[in-house]
Amino acid sequence: MLPFGGANKPEDTPALYPFIMKGKNLDIYTVRLRLNFERQQEILLNVLKELVSKGVDVLHIIRGPVEARGKAVTYFLVINMTKAAVSIESLVFGLKKINGVKDVTVGSERLGDRVIYPNAFPIYTYDRAVVLSADFLRSFFNAFYSYFKQPLLAASILYQIGIRVGYALAKEIYESTGRKGSLLVQDALDLLKSMGVASFEYKVSKLKHGEISIKAERSIEAEVVTIKGIRCHFLRGVLSGILSFVEGEYVQVQETKCIGKGDSYCLFVASKESK
Repeated sequence: MLPFGGANKPEDTPALYPFIMKGKNLDIYTVRLRLNFERQQEILLNVLKELVSKGVDVLHIIRGPVEARGKAVTYFLVINMTKAAVSIESLVFGLKKINGVKDVTVGSERLGDRVIYPNAFPIYTYDRAVVLSADFLRSFFNAFYSYFKQPLLAASILYQIGIRVGYALAKEIYESTGRKGSLLVQDALDLLKSMGVASFEYKVSKLKHGEISIKAERSIEAEVVTIKGIRCHFLRGVLSGILSFVEGEYVQVQETKCIGKGDSYCLFVASKESK
């Protein structure tokens, strides 16, 4: 599905997950496209038509940062050239000729029969991507709760750790892209989604008491933690840290709905401290 198509919901937007793909017969490349911002949907559609016409399989698409002056936007594509009718050099040449495409660069890194994506997070670059299984996370969280014995104490510590992680995350994205406000929040949520944390729905509109709501579906923390009731204490801390950086002051986040207490999704409500 195209990143701008469908029902225009966060879960309809493809997100690049940090991973290592095994496969001896794959010819994988990461393609970085700089497109005219105002015409990005039209241009990206033309890019995809060009790829399909050349027999190129598109595995993942994710939108990267918008340049400070808003004249260009970056997209990252992971493509498989195994059945392509042209070489990667010819493909790049053809993509550069599409009206509105400002630049095309290609990169990949190979080790034996494994293809590693060194820029797995396109909003900014990590040195390393690590995949943790649900079983590993289940063991980690349950061991954490077991060690502290008191669920409320464990929840408080997870929340405080999450705040620091979220704040650092937002700060790094800001320093890399210069984006602020709701755009920075959305970038951070997109990055968390790409890491498999959850699929988020965030709206700029405020609730009646000046609160901000963030809906999370398929929260990995809610799915792996086994305690009954509210479960996503680390995640609500991360959301608090992100919003606190954006607002320039502490923003408290509470989870009002959670899969752990029978809800169909998790809902977080954020509000500033009353002065």
